Amino acid sequence: MDNPKVILKQQILTGINYISQLLDSLKDTPELVLYTPTDGSRKMGDILLHILRALEYYLVGVTSDSWIPLKYSLETYDSFKKITQLLESRQDDYTGMIEKIDGDNLHHKYTTLQSQAFGLNLIIELLYHQSHHFGQLQMYLRLNGINPPHYEFLV
Repeated sequence: MDNPKVILKQQILTGINYISQLLDSLKDTPELVLYTPTDGSRKMGDILLHILRALEYYLVGVTSDSWIPLKYSLETYDSFKKITQLLESRQDDYTGMIEKIDGDNLHHKYTTLQSQAFGLNLIIELLYHQSHHFGQLQMYLRLNGINPPHYEFLV
């Protein structure tokens, strides 16, 4: 059986890979990053950027105890190409931060902008958060006749 720390790291990497797969699902219909199923719903691109903001917020927070919200938005990343380039440009940084996750920062109690929690709880919160939005994006893809990629929540 794998070490729980290894499982967490693998699951974060699985989530990053799934973001790439979701973007790949849009390559033939890049205009769908601006799609929303109903008035008042988030656009698909905004959800993708929200996932990236949260990913980076939690990884930076747990590995350096810096809790600064990021400003990735559709105002700046307003196309499929720009969102894809953002993910590609941050990939090595994400991998480096994941490598820094260890027993010390998983057992450290952090004060985030929202609460106090142990690093382990924050990583689990990140994984649940991603899973929720992955399901939302899967629904958006299906509403547009696109079969979403399969997502394995557990490694």
